Amino acid sequence: MCDNLLLVLYKFLVEYLCILYKTILVATDGSYQSKAAEDRAIKLALNFSSNLAGAYVVDTGRFRWAEELIHEVYAKVKKEGEEVLRRFREKTATYGMEVELIMLEGHPAYEIVKISERYDLIVMGSRGYGTEEIALGSIAQRVVRRAKCDVLVVKV
Repeated sequence: MCDNLLLVLYKFLVEYLCILYKTILVATDGSYQSKAAEDRAIKLALNFSSNLAGAYVVDTGRFRWAEELIHEVYAKVKKEGEEVLRRFREKTATYGMEVELIMLEGHPAYEIVKISERYDLIVMGSRGYGTEEIALGSIAQRVVRRAKCDVLVVKV
């Protein structure tokens, strides 16, 4: 009796989450924390048959100070983002998944929040590159506060 009740409850929760999280966005910057977020997003997408997208934001604020080097630095940062997204596509392909890849430009938190209305869930690491050893990175904090959908912050 108890086992049957648990099975029914489990099936209900899985069906509910499948409906709740049809589209999942993982924000990645190639850091160790964001790779853990990628892994979690892949597992969720597989378990709930969700569509998965990966986003990398070229943080244009990182090179605002170097007017004379802006094109060179921008090209390097954009290439880094393309490589991060390529590796994410390869990772999802090992599970037989297709993934939408999104390259954005601007402030990472602002750009992720801007596209959040297109997704049911955002998965991201608690910190990324360049973040001090604090409980929650400033980008993750801003996304959690301002996103138009649920946000899962993966701690490593």
